[in-house]
Amino acid sequence: MFNTPCCNPLISRRRFLRVVVAVVTASAISSMSMAHGGLLGDALGRVLRKRVIGREKASLMSRTVVAKRTLTQAEKQALQRELLELDRRTLARIETKYGQYIDPARLSAAKNCKSCFLDKRQYDEHLKRAYPELSAKERTGIVGDYLKRPYVNHNRTDVPSTLAHERLHQLSSNGRGAPFGGRFGEGITEHFANRIYGNLGIRGIPPAYPAERRVIQMIEARVGEGPIAQAYFRGDTRSMQQALDRQLGPGAFDTVIRYTERGRTDLAERVLRHGL
Repeated sequence: MFNTPCCNPLISRRRFLRVVVAVVTASAISSMSMAHGGLLGDALGRVLRKRVIGREKASLMSRTVVAKRTLTQAEKQALQRELLELDRRTLARIETKYGQYIDPARLSAAKNCKSCFLDKRQYDEHLKRAYPELSAKERTGIVGDYLKRPYVNHNRTDVPSTLAHERLHQLSSNGRGAPFGGRFGEGITEHFANRIYGNLGIRGIPPAYPAERRVIQMIEARVGEGPIAQAYFRGDTRSMQQALDRQLGPGAFDTVIRYTERGRTDLAERVLRHGL
């Protein structure tokens, strides 16, 4: 599950849809095929401030959509097609980056399972049904989750990174990054999601799981990305555990995970810096 702390970075659903549909329309006029481009990743890139998403450089949209009207059914369908194409491209990026570690059967199943994109109201209703123990305040901080398939609130400008996060959950060893628990697994998930789309750097939207990600970055600096990916996607922690225990002392691996799960990432970082 993908949480974003503090502030409310939601944008107007109608404004978001108008912008995306405007770009879709412009793409159609220029005869840009779905295979070549004109996808939601590019559409979002025009809305977001300048940054690098993978190798693609995006720029701020140069014009404002003035027309204020209700979207037609055709426009809604166009948006849905764009979102589903973003979903396909996201899976392709994950496969390119981490395919060697992912179980082929799990990857194949993911390709046959479409993500569910919901607007703000629909997504809140989904959370109420799926996680009745959550309070209204807790629900406002959740932007995506994985429950048999990825669910994403598409009213946000950080849709690509949220989608990558939930798809990574789906492709992990048990859908949660096992054998790790919540915080540690979420840290790896967001660390890898950042590798898929880079840091979007959207103003007003703080990074997700920053403390947990920092722990994972420190581990990677010591053991490399491969052992972490092997643990996350295959559930095989031997390589990572042996490397950390050898460098930092017997039991360091378990200690770092325990501290992270308790929310004491400061202590986990201390171990990673100085050993036991």
